Amino acid sequence: MLSVVTDVLGDLVVGVLSVFAKDKRGGAWALVLYLLLGVGLGGLSAMFWPEPLVDDFEGSLLLGLASPILAGALVAGFRGVSVWDWRYAFDRARFGLGFGVTLGVGLGRVIGLLLF
Repeated sequence: MLSVVTDVLGDLVVGVLSVFAKDKRGGAWALVLYLLLGVGLGGLSAMFWPEPLVDDFEGSLLLGLASPILAGALVAGFRGVSVWDWRYAFDRARFGLGFGVTLGVGLGRVIGLLLF
């Protein structure tokens, strides 16, 4: 089960990186900067709130895997809906930004909770 989840998550990360590699504004470096921003924010949140958010291991693993995907989909959907013709266009670059920051926050909290 865990290998299937990590395979899907790995394919998603590779897809997001391929979109950012073609982007002329910042490329993959922009995604790395957003990931580092998320790690910093996650470390700060672990300093101010040192208890884990979910005590159960399976619940925290599910939350850690699902929240970047949901946050990325939410950020991508902000600009994707056209009200006049009711079309939806999924913006993978915006998905990558939300995904990167949220994944960084999760990683920063894990690292912060291990250090503090």
